[in-house]
Amino acid sequence: MSLLDSDLLHTIIGKEFITKERLKAEVETEINRIGRASLVDIASAVGVELVHCERVAEQIVAEKPDLTFVQGEIVADSYWDTVAEEVNEALEESGKLIQGKLEAGPLYTPAHVSRIRAVVRGAVRALTVPTALSAVWSCLQKQLREGDDVSSGGVSGEGVLFQSVLSGLFN
Repeated sequence: MSLLDSDLLHTIIGKEFITKERLKAEVETEINRIGRASLVDIASAVGVELVHCERVAEQIVAEKPDLTFVQGEIVADSYWDTVAEEVNEALEESGKLIQGKLEAGPLYTPAHVSRIRAVVRGAVRALTVPTALSAVWSCLQKQLREGDDVSSGGVSGEGVLFQSVLSGLFN
């Protein structure tokens, strides 16, 4: 096996070659520069086929546990920290600081929890005859969907929040 067969990759033009090590270095440089690397962008900038970049990306991610391969991009853990810091700074500059409550995964703002609490409290107070909780829940879901705009996606995942608010009202 010759050097041409094993270590060199043809560029898209076909007149140039690049070594696998050089391609790996290009990907690592891009990751180190901004914390993430789009394989499509690297493939077009370097002039190699995307499949070569994907192979190198899989190798790099396997070697470094702080990297993740997500939808054609390699993302470093530090990138998410940087994004979170930038969002926090932007919120502080605008005077909008959001404090939320984590309930079984999702993050709820105090205003949202207060709104849900008020709706649940109103529904419970309106009960005059024994009613199944499932009927109350479906009624509340319908009311909340009517109050939400279309972009919020409804309240189907808020069963845990409902249960928490309901049990808090009875205690």
